[in-house]
Amino acid sequence: MTTRAALRGAAALSIAATMPVVTAIAAPAAAAPPSSVADRPSLETLEQALITEKEAPEGYSLSFRFVTTSALVPAESADPCASEVDTTDVPGGSASVAYQKGADGPTVSESLNLIGAEAAGKAVERYRAVLERCPVTEDESARTTVTRWSIPQAGDDSIAVLVTTEPKDSEEGSSRVAMAVIAHGDVMASFTKVDATEQENADLGKFIEAGVQKLQKTW
Repeated sequence: MTTRAALRGAAALSIAATMPVVTAIAAPAAAAPPSSVADRPSLETLEQALITEKEAPEGYSLSFRFVTTSALVPAESADPCASEVDTTDVPGGSASVAYQKGADGPTVSESLNLIGAEAAGKAVERYRAVLERCPVTEDESARTTVTRWSIPQAGDDSIAVLVTTEPKDSEEGSSRVAMAVIAHGDVMASFTKVDATEQENADLGKFIEAGVQKLQKTW
């Protein structure tokens, strides 16, 4: 789980395994978790806290669910502005779900990561650090801009960002990714919408509202 690396990877539409929600989007549809996973009360409850298809906004259908017994957090000394950030695999668990609207998308994903209250709080702070220290980055292939967008205060702490990547190759169009990260107790919840437009951000807002309410009731 990183900030800059995950954001830039998603914005470029080359999904990287740097954040549980992004990993879930890239993974194929997963089978039901083995009994050794499902029998763990905390992970089972985490999965139950995910938005169901009935709770998703109208027009979205289930794409897949993904459950794992561990989650990734950045190394303690990792620079949030670095293009690549070392991560640590920690026990606890991660449960993700994705919903797609129509045959061609868009897709919105939710990921709940049981990483502990301290790490969940730091996840939100890392995004703030990106906004304050390095909202614009550029390399040989693209220019990436990170801006903040507003969501109602949720959980113990929360932040939402919009990532716009403009490739230097004129044949490629720009891409936009909207993300929200919420710390709720020992859970870090993240919501992601790729190719975000204003209307699609409205849909993402509905997912966030439904997801936070479900998490607060379940966890």
